[in-house]
Amino acid sequence: MMKLDKSVLFGGTVIILLAITLTGYRTLFGALIGFWLSFFSTELLYRDSDRSLEGILLNAIKRMRRGLFIRFGIISLVVVGIAHFQRAWIPSFIVGFAVGIPISLISIYRQHNLKRKG
Repeated sequence: MMKLDKSVLFGGTVIILLAITLTGYRTLFGALIGFWLSFFSTELLYRDSDRSLEGILLNAIKRMRRGLFIRFGIISLVVVGIAHFQRAWIPSFIVGFAVGIPISLISIYRQHNLKRKG
């Protein structure tokens, strides 16, 4: 299982917290939540796909489908929680999530290539 690249995760967190501090926009906390959730979701996706490579095709499809629904459920739960308690954070949450997914995928791809070369 690939471990989360903490330097990229914490670097993005520092940038978002610095932006909150300098601008004073508290709504950017939604971007922070979205950024962290995107890294968590990508880690679950990598874990499921890594486990599915070693098994029977039917079991792999069931595992990937179950993982997909679990990720959708977690994301939906977080969005509903944000919409209920801090409605103004939703646009920044979407931006943070949309920025975090490609960054986390690039990070995992880079780690995978470094692991394969070494």
